[in-house]
Amino acid sequence: MSNPYGHKHQRLRRLWQAELTRLGSLPCGCGCGKRIKAGEPFDLGHGVAVMHGGDGTDSRPEIPGHNRANGARLKNGRGAASEDWW
Repeated sequence: MSNPYGHKHQRLRRLWQAELTRLGSLPCGCGCGKRIKAGEPFDLGHGVAVMHGGDGTDSRPEIPGHNRANGARLKNGRGAASEDWW
């Protein structure tokens, strides 16, 4: 398995950062309905987790706390969170 946070991940982050700057805001990729504004920190959330065979190509900007909470749930064997927990 390749490093999911290597060159490809950094390139994708730069592309999303440019899109965020261009549009001014983007919806959080986790589906919570909140928006990430230009200049705010964001993580790239994976549609399909790396541990489930994802390669990061489906990554979208997510609010850091949402992305990391979903990652912790997956790591702890509880699956990804549903949209209604936040």
